[in-house]
Amino acid sequence: ELYKDVEPISGFSTFAADLKENNMRIALASNTRRYVVEELLKRMDMEGVFEQIVCGDEVKRRKPDPEMYKTVMKRLGLRAKDCVIFEDSVVGAQAAAASGADTIVIWNGEYDQNVYPKQIKFFMPDFSDLPGNMFKTNKQRMQEIKQELEAEKELLAA
Repeated sequence: ELYKDVEPISGFSTFAADLKENNMRIALASNTRRYVVEELLKRMDMEGVFEQIVCGDEVKRRKPDPEMYKTVMKRLGLRAKDCVIFEDSVVGAQAAAASGADTIVIWNGEYDQNVYPKQIKFFMPDFSDLPGNMFKTNKQRMQEIKQELEAEKELLAA
């Protein structure tokens, strides 16, 4: 009952779909126990979204230690410089930054940004601004802008 109303952070489902469509790999590192994570993913209809999942009951040192992220990277065969970590907690951001990967914080304003590690690349409220534009080339974006301007011009002429 405790988790019955849980939902993914706004924009995440579309963002995850875009990542997968563009052959990007997605993993989850959570301090929560695996059985709880699996139940939450099931309730949010997100089973199968993550290629790898590492949970708090599967490591010796939980966040803020970077062990979870290093474990995920090892399982995926990736180096920290090849990863971007999205985190929604201070201890998670500490772990992510300590792993050496670029880190973006999904920030709800609960804590002042200065309590987060200095290595944080960016703070954003959710994933809503990422999907769609992330994988487009400049040429594709310019073509879309041109089409929008032409459509607007036609509306003004009418």
